[in-house]
Amino acid sequence: MFSVGRDYTRDEIYSKVGGSKQSYLPTKNGSVVAACLTHGLNPQAPRVILCGRGSRIEPAGELLAQQPDAIPVFLKRDVNRWEYQGNFKATASYTAGLEFDGYVSGSGRPHSEVSRVVVMSDV
Repeated sequence: MFSVGRDYTRDEIYSKVGGSKQSYLPTKNGSVVAACLTHGLNPQAPRVILCGRGSRIEPAGELLAQQPDAIPVFLKRDVNRWEYQGNFKATASYTAGLEFDGYVSGSGRPHSEVSRVVVMSDV
């Protein structure tokens, strides 16, 4: 479907997986279908996703943490240029505690802006 290291536009990603063209965790039919991340907000991506806060973001983070299926993960390289990193699945999720603090510390993001940490592994 996607080739590792190749760049895609959000329109191309949407045409293959669906979901939202704006959300960084687009969902379709109750599942997260991709992750479109920036290093500024997710410095350890694609291995660690720091979910923000908000009425759409928090449920998407929870869905990702619970779903068994792998998703394609992309990192933003430039305006509408998203590099495919591979397929990853959630292996751990934290909303508080030492693990949560460890992943958020040093990320440049205040703890109050992060609702969940999702640890991903490639498949």
